[in-house]
Amino acid sequence: MLMFAVIAPDTFDPAIFIDNEHKINAEILFRGINTNGLLLTDPTGKIEQDIIRNISSLPTSFGQKLQIWMQELLKNKRKRIVKCNEVLFKSYVSASCGSDCEAVVLSCDADALITGKCFIAKHYPQNKIIEISDYVNSSFESERYKFADNFPPIDTIPLSSVDDIFNRIVKFAKWLRIYDKQIGSGKNTTQFRVGLEYVIGKWINNGHFSPTGDIKIYTATTSNCSVTRDNIKNKLHNDLIVPLRNKYNLPISLVMKYDDSSIFHARHIEAQVVIVNIERGLDMFKVRNGFKRNFLKIDNAAYDHLRECRDLPDVFTI
Repeated sequence: MLMFAVIAPDTFDPAIFIDNEHKINAEILFRGINTNGLLLTDPTGKIEQDIIRNISSLPTSFGQKLQIWMQELLKNKRKRIVKCNEVLFKSYVSASCGSDCEAVVLSCDADALITGKCFIAKHYPQNKIIEISDYVNSSFESERYKFADNFPPIDTIPLSSVDDIFNRIVKFAKWLRIYDKQIGSGKNTTQFRVGLEYVIGKWINNGHFSPTGDIKIYTATTSNCSVTRDNIKNKLHNDLIVPLRNKYNLPISLVMKYDDSSIFHARHIEAQVVIVNIERGLDMFKVRNGFKRNFLKIDNAAYDHLRECRDLPDVFTI
């Protein structure tokens, strides 16, 4: 799923970035972050600005393509660059970290710190520090590729691995939007609630930022019958939304859309940093034990489609 990296500005130091090997590795790094990674920086964005300045100082043969990749990260609809929690960052700075970069990787529990040369960290594991000249051979890139292209259905892997996937999806979220048309049927609300509790619990327990943003659940119906709509509304209110609000002190709402054009097939989790498709939706758990067969994949291309779903006419809001 998502992988988290900090890039030290010296990665693109013109005195170190001297050959095509560096350029190729850097392009693979940027391509990977744009696919299923996040670039983490300090709360003021100084590290990010230092990276941009160093890239602009490289010879055109090296720097031009990298500037394009960096601009892609900056303008991407799903934000690929995240400024870390200021309070956590300052706590690590005050703990005498060796650099701002080390304070970011520690405060965010990043998967890797990318550097231009040997970097001796005071507190961060040395085996997670990767020199750009050897990036393509790193365990970070191997894991990133596996998460992006070769991830198995969640019922075939250990629970700890599934937990890790969902932790990564929600870790840097400041709000959540959840889409599942089947919720709108008013059936099987207990199983949908279990799935929602699993996702919300991961956010509350593992979010990098304080989880105070809103959670909006979008679903849809094609019914014009007011009696049917009222029955479904009452059931979703009593069996789904009220129990969730009682369990979590968060603003949780459900919006029912009228989908006469049948475009709402979305089963997604959306945060400001990622959109993830959940193949069979939030009804993820077997009644007795374990996960149902379900595939997850990053689906940032669904951004415009999900906006269309949100723009459908409202039937009711709970």
